Amino acid sequence: MTSERKWRNMSLAVGIGGVVFYGFGAFLEGHKSLATSLQDIGSALVIAAAIAFLIERRTHAAMQDTIDDAASRMLSATLLSRGAAALDIEGIFVRRGTADERQQCIHAVQSALDYAIERGSRIDLLCVAGPDYFRSDGAHYRSLCEHLRRPGNKTTVRVLLLDPDSSAGKERARLEIGHGTESDIRIAGKTLTWLAAETNGRASHKYHDSPRSNFVLITDETLFHEAYPTAPTPPPEGPIGGVVALLQYKKTSRAYVRWKGHFEYEWAQGRTLPAEAPQQAADPEH
Repeated sequence: MTSERKWRNMSLAVGIGGVVFYGFGAFLEGHKSLATSLQDIGSALVIAAAIAFLIERRTHAAMQDTIDDAASRMLSATLLSRGAAALDIEGIFVRRGTADERQQCIHAVQSALDYAIERGSRIDLLCVAGPDYFRSDGAHYRSLCEHLRRPGNKTTVRVLLLDPDSSAGKERARLEIGHGTESDIRIAGKTLTWLAAETNGRASHKYHDSPRSNFVLITDETLFHEAYPTAPTPPPEGPIGGVVALLQYKKTSRAYVRWKGHFEYEWAQGRTLPAEAPQQAADPEH
């Protein structure tokens, strides 16, 4: 017998007992106080049985809702995993999630960067400002700058930043509430100019003015993509990065081929900004 059936039978037994007590008290003559007590006990038992039954029903309903919600989530997860497999997605990361989720994202990106630098291959980055890479407090700044400047390293880096003076750049700065978007872009430009001097031109950058910019990081082995245009407008307070999931694609995916082609197109259309003199500081803090 299940616990649910036991609870229902117990409630029914208590209710029947309450009716018996109440009825017995109603027909008892000559003992008014005893009759009243029996009726009170009977009423209490009936009420208790009714409450127990309602609690059981509500608990069961809540449990069923929980089961239905879990089943719905499992279905969504199954569809998501199938869709990810079909698109050759090998990783989905939440940059603004828990500490563990953020660390998983940092580790995945850093592993891809380390592998590319170890092999001396190319790294391409399309972004708004890339503070994780070009600010001194960024998650990947230290290792990227130190590795690129290492003697004998042959890695080349090409970066497309959003032009802060373009209409798209000004609009992005307006939308990113409480965040110094323009400042971050100019810091990135100065850092990359300094890196170009430190690496004999192996680090280079240009500017784009796409109003629907995306984040794209491409190596010879993998690609990371964050679809900024799918973020809410305006985004939550702070930079747009991390508002939507960061997807990692296999090299064999269509996304890899298409975004690599898109980067090459934007790079060909990109422009430079005047007066970006090389920085002399070993660790530029702009």
